[in-house]
Amino acid sequence: MAFPDESMDDVFKPGGSLRTDLLSDTAAKAVDESIRMARETRWDSVRSPHVFMGLLAACDPGVRDWGKRLGADLPKLLGQFQELFHQEEGAYCATPTTGRVKISAIELHRWIC
Repeated sequence: MAFPDESMDDVFKPGGSLRTDLLSDTAAKAVDESIRMARETRWDSVRSPHVFMGLLAACDPGVRDWGKRLGADLPKLLGQFQELFHQEEGAYCATPTTGRVKISAIELHRWIC
């Protein structure tokens, strides 16, 4: 059992949802976009590809710089990921939540912070 002080350093609340108070505005927008991408691709939970798509959709200066160095067309890359991860017969959920994230808190923190 965790002590109350230990959960304050975690990205997730004890119930499993994200502590959005720890996120910058840019990171929160990327998380919102990740949820939207999960919904649009017919997934019932947010997975790492959705986090990547969220970062592309809420493109901040760091992501734009990464894309420039890579020589990538970021909107095209986003579209390709949306096509690749779209489920025609998926378990569609109108509102996937970050409370059902299937990636570790460490991975999420690295991607959005």
